[in-house]
This record gives sequence, C-alpha cells and structure tokens, in this order.
Amino acid sequence: MAYGVKSLRFIQLGAETTMGTEADATTIWRGGGTMIDDEVIEFVEEDVGYLQSQGRTYIPKVGALLELDETPATFEQLGYLLVMGVDGAVTGIADGAGGGYVYTYNLATTAVTTPKTYTLECGDNNQEYQCTYGFCEEFELSGAKNEAVMMSGRLRGRQYASGTKTASVSVPTVEEILFNKGK
Repeated sequence: MAYGVKSLRFIQLGAETTMGTEADATTIWRGGGTMIDDEVIEFVEEDVGYLQSQGRTYIPKVGALLELDETPATFEQLGYLLVMGVDGAVTGIADGAGGGYVYTYNLATTAVTTPKTYTLECGDNNQEYQCTYGFCEEFELSGAKNEAVMMSGRLRGRQYASGTKTASVSVPTVEEILFNKGK
C-alpha cells in the first residue's frame, strides 16, 4: 500500500443537488479528519469437509465515515455541519448592509427535518477517496474563556470508493468564533 505526504492531505465538500448524486467539491474543510471504509464483511463458519475455510463471505453493510478532528469553529464552516445535520432548508438572511448573514435553526419537535447531503472527498497527493450522500450524524461545539469555540463532527456517507479530486477548489477565508464574544 502506498502512502502520500501527510501535509498534502485534504478534505473537500460539495453540496448535492439531488441526494446521493455525486457533486463536485466547492469548498475545502479547514481542519483535519480521516475517512474510514465502514464496510462490514461477515465470514460464514461452515462444516463442509475441508481443513481450511472455503472463503464464503457476505457484505451486510457498506458505508463511509469521515471523522472531523476538533478545530476552531468558524462562521464560514460551522454552517456545513448544521445544514448536513440539523436542517438543510435553512437559508441565510442578510444582516444589514454588510456581508454578514443570519441563519435561524428552529429545532423540530413534531416534524422531521431533512438535512442537505454532500459529496465528501478526502485524500492526499497519492490517492483520493469519496462518498456520496454525506450527512452529519453527530457534531460537537465546545469552548472556554479566552479561546476559540471548537467544533468537531462525524459525517456518514453511502459508500467508500476511489475517486478523482475536484481540481482548483480554493481554500476559503475564515474567521474564528471567539468564545468571549459569543452568545
């Protein structure tokens, strides 16, 4: 197995127009993480008159899991975790004459919300892996006085597969959310 250069690793996200249909990446995730093949292979034990196994297996589940490492939360990237995990229908409303937006997430108590799905791309200078139907099954926000708010998450996708990196995606400019200035 060949390994690439760690400093050339990347995580890219692309919003899917139709759930489960591959989309080109439109942003780079400014943080670390690891994509894991979550496929389960079951080996069947059987008595068929041979000393060694006959190699009978089945695959009851395929999937991909992208564990996002804890990183400082930013106004620009926290929204990805929220639309992938809470409500994909929320859109921002301009906050005055500036470039800021306000996103309101009303947590449902009686209705089911539909998260927005993303194509997830991960890799390095040697190989790229991707999965479609990516959604955020879990995220965490934490913070402490005189520090940035921290975010991490777990994204789950349909199936882990080799792919081709979307080229020419630029690294976004971000602004950290400071714990002391939040409410």
